[in-house]
Amino acid sequence: MDKLEIIKNDKQLAKDLKKFCDFELLTEKEKYNNGSVELNFEGEIFGESTKGNEKHGQYIISGKKAGNFILLSDNSIAFSYANSGAGRIAETTTELLELLINIPDWKEFDYIGLYENDNLLNDYIAKIEAEGKYENITFKKLQNKLCEKLSIKIYNKSFLLKRFYATATRTPKWLVTYFDGWNPTPAKPSDKEIEAGLTYTKFDRLGGPWVTEELCLINDLKEENEREYLGL
Repeated sequence: MDKLEIIKNDKQLAKDLKKFCDFELLTEKEKYNNGSVELNFEGEIFGESTKGNEKHGQYIISGKKAGNFILLSDNSIAFSYANSGAGRIAETTTELLELLINIPDWKEFDYIGLYENDNLLNDYIAKIEAEGKYENITFKKLQNKLCEKLSIKIYNKSFLLKRFYATATRTPKWLVTYFDGWNPTPAKPSDKEIEAGLTYTKFDRLGGPWVTEELCLINDLKEENEREYLGL
């Protein structure tokens, strides 16, 4: 049976995943595109998250969900924050559950510098483990229970995070083209927009610009003092 079907048919399992992994499976899939954007890969929302990324202040806002898990048309899995940031997170639902169950705090590992320095990554993993619940006996019992029900293995965290990074940064990336306001005269992207990877790809019939963004969950803005930034 498909792992999502197993979750759907087991209320306690679904409840544990929501509490432990911040993953809530929807009863019905929802179309991701509301018609205001063009996508190179269409997608359907199948799950929700209520927590954001602590470093970037991405939290639940006014009762809305912090983000959505999306099944893309190429069968990979993407995640989209409610207020900023989106991109692939896993190639399959099994890889998604492996990441969520092994590393519930995966959202804290979005800094690109972690994947350019093994020592930095391992030190940050140790920091998150020390601050979190990973050594808690109740946590481990629930983790083992989820693994058993869903046939998920316990993996080395560094391995899973490097796989997440490879998935998030691989090509072709998820492209979103959206209309960015009304402008009676054609406009060129600003230097800031160019640096952020945004380009105007076409114009509205009244001259308004459309912006194309390559979506990736990895924050590629390098910090001068990485260890201080990561709290190490």
